[in-house]
This record gives sequence, C-alpha cells and structure tokens, in this order.
Amino acid sequence: MSGGSDFQLAMQQFRADFAQQLPERVREAQGYLQASLANPEDEVPLCELHRVVHKLAGSCGTFGLRDIGDAARAIEELLDRLLAAPDDRAGKLAPVAEKLVVLAALIAEG
Repeated sequence: MSGGSDFQLAMQQFRADFAQQLPERVREAQGYLQASLANPEDEVPLCELHRVVHKLAGSCGTFGLRDIGDAARAIEELLDRLLAAPDDRAGKLAPVAEKLVVLAALIAEG
C-alpha cells in the first residue's frame, strides 16, 4: 500500500471517529446552554459552551464537514456577542438554542 493510500485511510478513520463523537459534543453544548439559562449571571457555562462550539467549528472544517462547521461557527459568533455584552443574557439565549437544534439536526442527518 502506498503512503498516500495509508494517509487517506487514516484520515477516513479519523473522520469516522470524529463523526461518532458529534452527538455527544452537541449534548455537552446543550447541557452548558441549560446551565446558562438556569443561572445567566454565571459566565462559566457560557464560556464552556463557547469552547465546545469553537472546537466543533474548527474540527469540522478539518474533516470536511462544512455544513456542521458552519452551523457551529454561527453559534460561536452569537456567543462572542453575548460574552462581550453580558446584559440580559438569559433573554438573548433563544437564538443560541435554536441554532443548537439546527446543529443537532445536521449531525443526525450524518
């Protein structure tokens, strides 16, 4: 087997492994969103949510999952604005929740 074929097979396996982890990453993000809704003054869950979607956005691009990466990036951009302006976060989390539903649907579609 050539080195190029080995690399392609390895990347296919990495992509498959990554794709298997996506539902868990979305559940993790949803958990942080729920924690943010429960206590909007606590910035930690919102920062953790940002971390999860930031990693998803970047990793999805690496593995060629553009639609999922774009959906994660849209959530990340919303969170950037929320973290920069902390007033009334609870009232501004609905679009994040909606985009997480879209992200979960894209992942479920595979």
